[in-house]
Amino acid sequence: MTTTLRVALGERPIGFLTNLPDDRTIFAFDDEYRADPDRPVLSQSFLEDDGSLRADGPPVGRLAPPFFSNLLPEGGLRSIAARRLGISPDRDFPLLQHLGANLLGAVRLDPSDPLEALAPAGALAFALPGVQLKLSTLLDEDDALTVPAKHGGAEWIVKVASGKLRGLVENEYSMLAFARSVGIDVPAIKLVDPATIEGLPAEFDPTGPALAVRRFDRLDDGTRVHIEDFNQVFGQFPHDKYHHHTQSDIARLLNVRAGQSEARRFIERAVFTAAIANGDMHLKNWSLIYRDGRAPTLAPAYDYVSTLPYAVDHDLGLSFGGSKDRDVLSEERLRRFARGADLPFPFVRRTARAMAERILDAWPAFDGPLLPEHRVLLDTHIAKTMSGA
Repeated sequence: MTTTLRVALGERPIGFLTNLPDDRTIFAFDDEYRADPDRPVLSQSFLEDDGSLRADGPPVGRLAPPFFSNLLPEGGLRSIAARRLGISPDRDFPLLQHLGANLLGAVRLDPSDPLEALAPAGALAFALPGVQLKLSTLLDEDDALTVPAKHGGAEWIVKVASGKLRGLVENEYSMLAFARSVGIDVPAIKLVDPATIEGLPAEFDPTGPALAVRRFDRLDDGTRVHIEDFNQVFGQFPHDKYHHHTQSDIARLLNVRAGQSEARRFIERAVFTAAIANGDMHLKNWSLIYRDGRAPTLAPAYDYVSTLPYAVDHDLGLSFGGSKDRDVLSEERLRRFARGADLPFPFVRRTARAMAERILDAWPAFDGPLLPEHRVLLDTHIAKTMSGA
């Protein structure tokens, strides 16, 4: 049986995602979208260097083509979504079929035949990428959060604490707040009591406060703003998010397709994530945003956590200047990064060291809800890694 989903960006139809009888899935742009020189951008991965659209790709197996596969949750949240829908968690297309009305960004997948009546009661009505348990919620006039039962205009993402990583929610809230204090673009954030969230699924068993983050892909009037993460930009499947690309690759693409000012913002954030010892800044934790539908800029910061208090397998999620070590400010590291990004070395060095100085100046006075033992670890780490400036 062949099943097709209409792919739209906002209200603009752009193509079709089709599941073939052999369970391969293929995506194709429609002719009108291809012919439009002012078409909105779905992904940099579909563009040639001159801005023209690449040819449609071949069908792929049980996963959807990489751009669409990256729209789905991973890990426990994927299992919860699949279980509540009564489908296998191993195949992308059925999940996209049921969750395609409420994806990140402006992408919408509309079935040829409405499926809402087929979804079991209690099925999740949203798809959020990543492995951490998170929800898409509505905020009412009484400042209360509600998990919507149906697809709709949820404008906050809520992350729920678990007992596995002590103080994780307070950690992320603090790192995002600290990022804002040194000039990084961060969406609105707040700590909330999960007991006050109406419709919280039973699988979300909170052990402490929850973190609410304002969605930057939704405007106040419900308009969807398109975004894509850098795993999508580079055309990779979710399981490759730590592989094949470096921080220089991100900076180089930003410089070419968004301008040197965006590359500068990336360098500042790269230094910041090293300063806080964020060992989980993989490709899916960096994104582009298309505020006008066509011109990419670096999206607001998200998923900023100091992994220093927790066991991780690496120092940095992606290599910086030929190494994943957190000491990013040496002349040689900065020189190698600049060479890989095709950026002037003096520009890179000046930008990186200016951010290090801001971090060193701001950290002593920063007051966030970090656990005391986490604060002590960061005191030592920031002084060590940023004083090389």
